[in-house]
Amino acid sequence: PESARETLMALPEVATLNDPWDRPFVIELSGNTEAFEELADGTRTADKVVIVVIRSAGQDGEPNTPDDLTWRIYADGLAKP
Repeated sequence: PESARETLMALPEVATLNDPWDRPFVIELSGNTEAFEELADGTRTADKVVIVVIRSAGQDGEPNTPDDLTWRIYADGLAKP
């Protein structure tokens, strides 16, 4: 939810977190309530539920180009590109 994102981004450790090109990472929190409900009732496993996506526009600074960096953090705690 947006309120959780605002709280997270207000933390000094997160607010000052930059990519290697000194630009802030984009942090997206999942708003997929259906996936969380399925996780809670056991019809979806934690390795299939993305809770956070962290993005960098890469060296060129342009989003959605081949040099972008993206990590997805799943409910089981694993991060995958």
